[in-house]
Amino acid sequence: MPWQLTIYTIDVGQGDSSLIIAEDVPGGLHRTILVDGGLQMYARTVHKFLVDILGPKKYGLDFILLSHYDEDHYGGIIGLLNADNMHKACEVVSGAVVAAAGNPARTTQAQRIACGALAAAATVFGAYGANVGQIATMCDNMAPQVGNWTNEEAALFGFNWANQYTQKNPLTPPLRVGAVQRQKQLAFDGGVAAAFAIGRNLPSYATVFRIVFPFMSTTVNDNSRFDTGGAYRSVCILDTGPGPFQPFQYDSALAGKYLTEQKEMMIVPGINRPRLTPILGEEFLWNSGGDARKAPANSPAMYCIARLGNIWQGIGNKPLFIGNNSSNEIAIGSVIRFGNFYFYTGGDLPNKYEEPLAKAILKWPLPNPQNNQKPFDPPVRIAAFKCGHHGSVHSTSDAFLKIMNPVSTMISCGVAQFQNENHPSPVTTKRLQDYGSINKYYLTNCSYDTAFVPASSGTEQLLVPNNKSRLSGQNHLENLNPVRQRGNIQLFLTQDQSAGFGQQFMVTYFDDDKIYGEIMRSITDVLPF
Repeated sequence: MPWQLTIYTIDVGQGDSSLIIAEDVPGGLHRTILVDGGLQMYARTVHKFLVDILGPKKYGLDFILLSHYDEDHYGGIIGLLNADNMHKACEVVSGAVVAAAGNPARTTQAQRIACGALAAAATVFGAYGANVGQIATMCDNMAPQVGNWTNEEAALFGFNWANQYTQKNPLTPPLRVGAVQRQKQLAFDGGVAAAFAIGRNLPSYATVFRIVFPFMSTTVNDNSRFDTGGAYRSVCILDTGPGPFQPFQYDSALAGKYLTEQKEMMIVPGINRPRLTPILGEEFLWNSGGDARKAPANSPAMYCIARLGNIWQGIGNKPLFIGNNSSNEIAIGSVIRFGNFYFYTGGDLPNKYEEPLAKAILKWPLPNPQNNQKPFDPPVRIAAFKCGHHGSVHSTSDAFLKIMNPVSTMISCGVAQFQNENHPSPVTTKRLQDYGSINKYYLTNCSYDTAFVPASSGTEQLLVPNNKSRLSGQNHLENLNPVRQRGNIQLFLTQDQSAGFGQQFMVTYFDDDKIYGEIMRSITDVLPF
């Protein structure tokens, strides 16, 4: 079965986010993993990218790997999960409204509207899950008292009935806790909106959802006010586990909880996201999550080489512990193996971790997850990698490059967000420009004039002799402008290209230079390794 591997570096400005797809197109087997999500303001951008890439393939997202607990890595993940939690809350409310208002026993429009408003309000007050039967009880008692009323009167009556009933018979837990008045307002707004969606006909779920969504979305941060379609409901989360560097809101988002704009906790039912920490030295792209299996023959595989300050030292050997004094130092370092092609990515791991990590990959055979045969032979080189820490001076040392002997690298970078440090560092770009084995290196963004990156100063990068840098997209400080061509980068290779004669991979990016009077579009470079 012919396999192929695609690694996308997603343009999230100053931050990090990647999508990795291993797929056997004719056979239908595949694995997808999102690595990091940039800052929270990029949650919508990352979601749109996933929809655009995975949607046409009809693939879901299998894993989210959070390399470490820095805001420009975890922020977008929290944004995605909170948006997904909010979607589930909308589902619960909308489903209750349709069930209550669509009951054939509700014979008049006023009764349907009153029951729809009651259901929306009661759900917010806690009538879901084991308590959902309370809605039918309330409607059965209320409906005979509904007269020939206007829509407004019926909706208000339904809300008040649910409010009074749940005050006398508290339901635990409500969707929302704290700030009772705000809770009532949300229930009333959602109930009235849902009620007016009913009209003279029995309500459809889609119609009610469209009405409920704008009201429920006001509970989340602006960066999470988009509809995920429930895409991340049961995604498997891979991270370094709970610890001193983990932000509170991350743990809450995983569990289906989020702080609202009013600093109250929303608790959402029906969220099932398994959380795992990859085992050092083991393959986790296939052998993790609810659909864990041995990696299929010849498929791309992904290994955990570093975590919590430890560096893998071969099968059965004690790991090398260097330290875990910062969120960067506990980061998960991973290597993807596909035939003879190896790709490394390690969050913000600094030099003192990268160098022994690279040595380990080239010295020790990786376990063969496809069968019980002998481990794979060590690679000759690590052909491509993601630059550590966005091209910071603290990563991608000369020694690291010498060990790996790479052909190419990707840098996810942008304008300074932390400690006034712009990325990439001129020290790093000079290393990449000068290092002999580097054919080209690619940047998602570079919103300031950077040495050895001609496009950052407006120079046409394809016309500069011996230039190795390739800046993707329309480089601009307004990185979130929706009409801007983004600087996403795609690395791709097939099973045939991963081993044997003619080993090569392709890198596709958007070039904005005006060459011979024409604006360039997508460019694909072929890089032998």
